[in-house]
Amino acid sequence: MPLVTLGSLIGRVYTRLDNNGLLYPRPEIVNAINEAVQVVNLSTGFIQGTFQIPGWSQVNRVWYDTPAQIIIPLRVTFEGMYLQPTTLWQLGASYPNWTADTTSSVGLPVSYWVPCGLTKFGIYPADSLGGCDIRVTGVMEPVPLVADTDILNLPNEYASAVDFLAAHTLMLKESSTIFAHGSTDYQKYLSVNKKMTIWKGLTQPRYFLPEAQQAKT
Repeated sequence: MPLVTLGSLIGRVYTRLDNNGLLYPRPEIVNAINEAVQVVNLSTGFIQGTFQIPGWSQVNRVWYDTPAQIIIPLRVTFEGMYLQPTTLWQLGASYPNWTADTTSSVGLPVSYWVPCGLTKFGIYPADSLGGCDIRVTGVMEPVPLVADTDILNLPNEYASAVDFLAAHTLMLKESSTIFAHGSTDYQKYLSVNKKMTIWKGLTQPRYFLPEAQQAKT
């Protein structure tokens, strides 16, 4: 994954702002970039990690806490084997006694995982032995960029989305032609993000300006 520095991202955003350092001071640029990185990461999940559940699996336990480092769980492994994701409705429809079922009572290995919000998840059937390795992979919170030399692992195809969104955010304080130009950057961000998002059915807010207010291109 390509490495980019905060300094290079600042330069890219300033290019979209006509290098106007008086109107857009550096702290505003840095805040907008960090916000854009967070938003793009939530859509694409380009910052991910895998963490072990402390204490291993517990005897007949169904629910576990998602590791604190993960903000959106995506995959769960049990003893190195990927579990099949499911929903509470699907699990209840297929296994009416799923809250009481264990690997010994139903004669099946742990096969499914079910999210409960973003901070908890369940496994089915519950492990009747305990002491097994459970690991969760998911989207992590980006570390805020502060110094120009701070590095971010940012795929090339995502960099333009960060540029567009950061520039648009900064230009929201403007009016008339400058605001309209910022709106076109937001539409470009939506177009790029639509191709990269990992979430099916994701719809981001849209708005449109009257044709007379749109910036000329």
